Amino acid sequence: MGRVAIYGGTFDPPHRGHVAVVRELSSRDDIDKILVLPTWKSPLKEMPQANIHHRLVMAGLALDGIPGVEVNDHEAYPCLDTANFSVYTADTLKHLSMIYRNLVLVLGSDIQKSFLNWKNVEQILKLADIMIIRRPGEKTCSLAFDFESMEIEGVQISSGEIRGNLISSAEMKSVVPPNVLEYIKVNGLYFSMNDNAAAQLEKSLEFVRNRLKGHRLNHSLAVAVEAERIAIVYGLNPFQARLGGLLHDSARDMESIELDAILREPHGQIASASFSGEVRAVLHGPCAAVLVRRELEIEDSQILEAITYHATGCPGMSPVAAAVYLADFAEPSRKFPQARQILEELRSGSQSLGALLLKTARFKAAFLARSSESSEQLGAAFLDHLEMGGWREYDMMPSCLWRKQ
Repeated sequence: MGRVAIYGGTFDPPHRGHVAVVRELSSRDDIDKILVLPTWKSPLKEMPQANIHHRLVMAGLALDGIPGVEVNDHEAYPCLDTANFSVYTADTLKHLSMIYRNLVLVLGSDIQKSFLNWKNVEQILKLADIMIIRRPGEKTCSLAFDFESMEIEGVQISSGEIRGNLISSAEMKSVVPPNVLEYIKVNGLYFSMNDNAAAQLEKSLEFVRNRLKGHRLNHSLAVAVEAERIAIVYGLNPFQARLGGLLHDSARDMESIELDAILREPHGQIASASFSGEVRAVLHGPCAAVLVRRELEIEDSQILEAITYHATGCPGMSPVAAAVYLADFAEPSRKFPQARQILEELRSGSQSLGALLLKTARFKAAFLARSSESSEQLGAAFLDHLEMGGWREYDMMPSCLWRKQ
């Protein structure tokens, strides 16, 4: 087998410049395969504006029909345990080198000066050849390692410029593939989140970072992504689901005395005396809702409801709360068989939200029954509601978008 080209980026959104690079790689006799890897977050950039699920789909649309191309999700859903929750190229290459031989890492000319400052750059140079893309007449820098260059007539525009001008500028039609532009419009990307919502999300992310560490932080980030994915494909509000998923465990690491004090506040969802550690595993949801209402001034009832009942569910809770409930149970880092089963069924796109909710509630009720009498009652109330036909309140099927994944 010939060489395998690795072409990563945020693709937020993918444009004709990206397409031109991939087409040129595909035409080369010495390249047998091109792996395009949209990344959850680059270490050197701000958090992408579009959800990773959207960016994976858009990359697939933009590159559809080009021979030898695979849009790979290895960098899309990582286990995030670094300070800025980024994905590193050295780790990706180490993983891919166990699958493919003769890797070549494709870089834009704009990052060649900063490349030597990347994490574990020595390992990168051992694992892959380097190819630098340049425009006609553009000179490459003198670098302290061997590399090859590929000249290409790309579109001289950044994804950031596209995000800023997508609505008002007709010129964007010439730099964004038509099917990608249509997808952006249909899904309301890049102009659906106003400045206040974006600021709220950033503030909430910092709030969670300060309160949770290690696997609990990683779990909350994963639930936020998964809840938004569920909301996207079932036609719900992605922002509400993302924020509810991000904040659902905000009170998870608090001591019992702190939780008890929060539950006695005017906005407390449950009036409570002292409670055991087992019950705390259920009541941290109501505590988190009170906490984020006070500290972050979030008043959205669906977000607060999603946070409150993410562990137990609640008869009549909103579909957004149901999305967070499912995401908390089945996000990809959950390793127990029932969670993996629900995640696989979510990905298959073959069942309604209500059917998955009922199945998850049955799994959860069995788990809560082993935790404590109080939590068993809470879980059973929701399950009974669903069993008696309440699941039909969520009788919505996923869009075709999910099924194509």
